[in-house]
Amino acid sequence: MATYPVKYLHSGMRGAPVLTGQAGTLVALLHAALVTGFGMVTALSASVAAGTATVQFNAGQSFDVGDIVVVAGATPDGLNGEARVLTASSTHITFATTAPDGAASGTITVKAAPAGWNRPYSGTNKAVFRSADPAANGHYLRVLDTSAQFARVTGYTAMTTVDAGTGPFPTAAQFSGGGYWHKSIQADGTPVTWKLFGDTRFFFLSIAYASPYGPEYRAAAALCFGDPIALQIGGDPWSTALTCSGSSYSYHRGIEDAGTSSSPGAVATCMARASGGAGSGVLVDARTYSIGALSGADTSLGQYPSSVDGRLRLTPVFWREQGGSYPPPRAVAPGFLYVPQYGASAAFADGSSITGTGDLAGRRLVAVWAASSVSATNPEGVYFIDATGPWR
Repeated sequence: MATYPVKYLHSGMRGAPVLTGQAGTLVALLHAALVTGFGMVTALSASVAAGTATVQFNAGQSFDVGDIVVVAGATPDGLNGEARVLTASSTHITFATTAPDGAASGTITVKAAPAGWNRPYSGTNKAVFRSADPAANGHYLRVLDTSAQFARVTGYTAMTTVDAGTGPFPTAAQFSGGGYWHKSIQADGTPVTWKLFGDTRFFFLSIAYASPYGPEYRAAAALCFGDPIALQIGGDPWSTALTCSGSSYSYHRGIEDAGTSSSPGAVATCMARASGGAGSGVLVDARTYSIGALSGADTSLGQYPSSVDGRLRLTPVFWREQGGSYPPPRAVAPGFLYVPQYGASAAFADGSSITGTGDLAGRRLVAVWAASSVSATNPEGVYFIDATGPWR
């Protein structure tokens, strides 16, 4: 069966890990979404007819259309592996298969598919995550999740234990103790809305930090870690990127705010080293090919919908190193689509999706609300992430 390059996982899925303002919940979320998957259920039966598999469950244990699931334990073996849910009800799903017609046997399990990462080291409320892809740069993300409302995050070029690593980014001089990923505006067990999009080398995590206040508080910064699409000829093994906040207070933005320079208290994206490979971690700025501001509130290409052709316009975000005069783009954020028009947030609900056109034809593009403050009651912008891929 086919392997699907991009996984889209979110807090609304059955069996999804619950993120709260409590220690350890972010590590648990990342472990489930990146490494193990979640929501495993044992099927009642499975059968194949004319290239379509139907799997039956007890009521309430099904999945949603578009979910990528992992099937295991089935005979014939052709049913096992990743599949995209084509249709669903409360008691069954269907998906395409090359397995022969007939009833399947075995103890058949189904779960939401993870993004395909490893967790090489862990401890109490802390863990290290690393791409399992042999083509990846191979750098590490350490998540220290011992506080209630935020976790500390640091990239490393090498690690030997959950607490020992070399080549940190950000460096201690840039952000002492690492950057911040904010979990919740409240230090309690109220669930927080989240979305994770990832391939085997890079992931975005959008946390609606203020969502415990109510459903209208859905703005979420685009935080990320992993290997972007390097523009350097021959590759760029030091371009691994980590986007984080430089402050513990309840305010941060992500790469969707592409007009904001990287600085403590706002957003910072750090890379493992400069493009030439020398030195230590460097800060990079997110930019677009427009003027650059908050996605969905940028006036560069007018209002959405365009008064000329009614179109929604989307553009990538790239990173460039800080310092010097007019530095060139170094790498592109994979799968991220910036909106260089204003007024778009009123047209696209958070979590809604559209079908791409042109180079993105047939791809599912998921909308995520954005704001200049994550505690804003109403979205000021919107960005999209390609939930289908491939990103590279």
